[in-house]
Amino acid sequence: LAFVLLLIQALLGGITVLNELPRWSVMAHLGLAQGMIAVLLVVLVASSAGASLRSPPQFSLAIVVAALAVLALILAGSYVANTGGATYICGDSWPLCRGEVLPQDDLSLIHMGHRWAALLVAIPVSVVAIMTWRLRHQQHQMWPLGAVVAGLFLVQVLAGGAHMWFDFAAAVRVVHL
Repeated sequence: LAFVLLLIQALLGGITVLNELPRWSVMAHLGLAQGMIAVLLVVLVASSAGASLRSPPQFSLAIVVAALAVLALILAGSYVANTGGATYICGDSWPLCRGEVLPQDDLSLIHMGHRWAALLVAIPVSVVAIMTWRLRHQQHQMWPLGAVVAGLFLVQVLAGGAHMWFDFAAAVRVVHL
């Protein structure tokens, strides 16, 4: 399921980029990007199914926190993409913005804020992946889903950096958007 969502996401991302970010495609793309959230919710539901499969309450809480954090990051990315200058404001600098942790101008600060947010969101996503690994013997169906979530998150972070490394190539933008 995650792979199919990724393929659809890449196709829609390409349409979005090639058509210079029309609002309809940004909205559709944002909706599909929430596939990662859906996977997290599937993990939540599966972790709560049946008395013998009952997981610790902190696991369910970690999944909800991760899902909300990913949603906030997706929305922040959508905002960044529509601020203007999305492809040049920080130059070819990543993970910093023109070598600065806290740039002075507003647009650069917005872009850097998205990068800091991604770093913070990595914490709850990692917690979910670690917890699924620890629960793999009691709930073997969980670990693959946790690995998919962590893998998709890592791909997104690296694609964000690759924007700068590959001179904002359309193919890289498609993966990240």
